Amino acid sequence: RLRNAMDECARLCPPEVRTQMMRIDALEVNEKLQKCGQECVSKLMKGISTRSQERCSRLVKSFENLHKRIMAKPMNEEQLVDLEAAVESAQALDFPRLLEEYEDIKAWMFLDFDLDFLLDSADYDAMWAASQWKGYAAQISDRLDALSSDRMRIE
Repeated sequence: RLRNAMDECARLCPPEVRTQMMRIDALEVNEKLQKCGQECVSKLMKGISTRSQERCSRLVKSFENLHKRIMAKPMNEEQLVDLEAAVESAQALDFPRLLEEYEDIKAWMFLDFDLDFLLDSADYDAMWAASQWKGYAAQISDRLDALSSDRMRIE
C-alpha cells in the first residue's frame, strides 16, 4: 500500500503550484516524501527479513528439541510408554505444526523477494537450515517402528 501511495503521490503532486500571486516550487517536498516513503518500505522489508531469520532459528531449535525428545532410548516399560506417546504426539501434532510454521516463514520470505527486496546470504542460510527438517516425518515413522523392537527388548 505504501508503494501505491508513493506512486500516486508522484503522479498527483505537481512539482510546481501556481497561484495568482506566486509560484510554489514543490519539487523538493515531493522528493523528500518519496525518499521518506522508500526508507519506510526498506525498513519494513528489512524487519520482515530479520524476523524471518529469527523464526527460522527458533524453528530449527524446535525441531532439534523434538528430535532429542523422541530419540531417547527407553530403559524400562514406563519410559517406553512415555516415549511412544511422545512419538505419536510428534507425528500427529508437533511435526504438522512445525511444518506449518516453516511454510509461513517461507511465505514471508517470498513476500520480500516478490517486492524486490534483496535477501542476503543470512536469509538464505536460515531458510536452508529450516528446510533440512521438512522430511523429518520419515524419521518419526522410522522411530515408531524402532519402538516396537524396543518393546520386545524390554518385555
